[in-house]
Amino acid sequence: MASLVSFFVSLLCMRFPMIRYTLPIVVLSTVPIAHVMQKVSLLRWGKALVWSITLATGLYSCAQVAILMQEHTVNQAIRWVNLHVPPGASLSQGWPEIPVLNPEKYKIRIFFSGERMADFKRYFFDRDGRSFFPDYVLLDDLTLLEIPEEFVKTLKANYGLVAEFRRDPRLWRFTFPEWDAPHDWKYSHPRITIFQRKTTS
Repeated sequence: MASLVSFFVSLLCMRFPMIRYTLPIVVLSTVPIAHVMQKVSLLRWGKALVWSITLATGLYSCAQVAILMQEHTVNQAIRWVNLHVPPGASLSQGWPEIPVLNPEKYKIRIFFSGERMADFKRYFFDRDGRSFFPDYVLLDDLTLLEIPEEFVKTLKANYGLVAEFRRDPRLWRFTFPEWDAPHDWKYSHPRITIFQRKTTS
């Protein structure tokens, strides 16, 4: 329950939500929340509510633990790149760790570096302002920036989706949504999409 409080506080109070900065709330709020739940359980409808909250929190925790027991999406992306991307190909990615690629094998451009983090509209331009369309574009959902429609249109016009790696919290056949999850909430299971430049006929 306390972890859920931390989750929503990070969403409401930060421009770029970072749940790790709200972790002290988990410790500080555990006893007060337990006290409130004990009082609520004394009401006629209280026990049902407390059991529902406890069950929901436990199930969601199990779904997150299940993700940690599976192969990380970054490792899946690395394996795909090594199998399908030819040596010497140019790749553009956001963070250098997602995934870690061999700079001696590929021509790699890291977009989230220095001032280039400021504007996604400049994604398909080099430092000199010239158009730059790499052979492959690797995207993740850990960006701290708004993705403009102009970027999406340019991407769809020049690239096709060739691979996607994601892990959603699931229990049996049920998938739990993660609406606008904090940036670091997704560290354990970032969604990675790989686009290949379309060939001109």
